[in-house]
Amino acid sequence: MPLDKLGQIWLKDVLGKMGIYQDLSRDEREELFSKAQMITFENGEYIIREGTFGDEFFILAKGTVSAVKKGADGREITVGEIESGDYFGETALISDSVRSSSIVARGEVKVFSIGRMDFFDVLMRNEHVREKIEDKSRMRNKATQSKYRQSKYPGFDLAQKLLCKLRELSAQRETPHYRTRILENNEPSYKTAMLDEHMRGKAPGSRDINTL
Repeated sequence: MPLDKLGQIWLKDVLGKMGIYQDLSRDEREELFSKAQMITFENGEYIIREGTFGDEFFILAKGTVSAVKKGADGREITVGEIESGDYFGETALISDSVRSSSIVARGEVKVFSIGRMDFFDVLMRNEHVREKIEDKSRMRNKATQSKYRQSKYPGFDLAQKLLCKLRELSAQRETPHYRTRILENNEPSYKTAMLDEHMRGKAPGSRDINTL
C-alpha cells in the first residue's frame, strides 16, 4: 500500500537527514514513495534476525534500535545503536548474504521498509546514492566488528596495536640508517665510533691513508 501524504512528508524528511534526498531525481522519489511501507515495532521486537536471509532495506523513521550479535556462549552482545534518520539492513542485500547481526527495537520504533528489488532498482541504480550507502556500510561494519572483538576478546585491539608497533620498530632496526648512539659527556662512545666505521666499510680502529 503506497504511503499517504503524511507518510511521504515523513519519508522525505528522513531521506534528507540521510543526505540522499537531494541526490534522487523526481521520478526516483515518486517511485520510492510508492514502494515504501511503514511498519511499527514494539520494545524488544526483532526487526532483523542474525543468520536469516536479507530481503528488505530499512529506514528508521522514529526511535532507536540495537544491533546485537551472538557470542560463542550463545549470549547476545550489543555491537551498536542506530537512531532515527539512519538506515540498516543494506549489508546483506549488497553482499547477497545472510544477516550479520540482529536488530532489536528499543521502545516503540517506526521504520520504512523497502524490498530488495526496489532497493536496487531505485536507490542503488543512482550512482551518488549507491556510493554513500556503500561507504557508510563499510565504516559501520568495521566499527561493529571492532566492538564485537572487544566484547568477545577483551584487550584484542590493544594487542593488535602493540603488535603493529613492534613490527614497526623491528622494520626500523633493519634499515641502514638506524643507529644507536651512547653519549658520554656529549661525545659518541667508542662502541658508536666502531659502528660508524663499520657502516662506512672500514675496519674498526683503522686510519684513513689520507691522514697519514
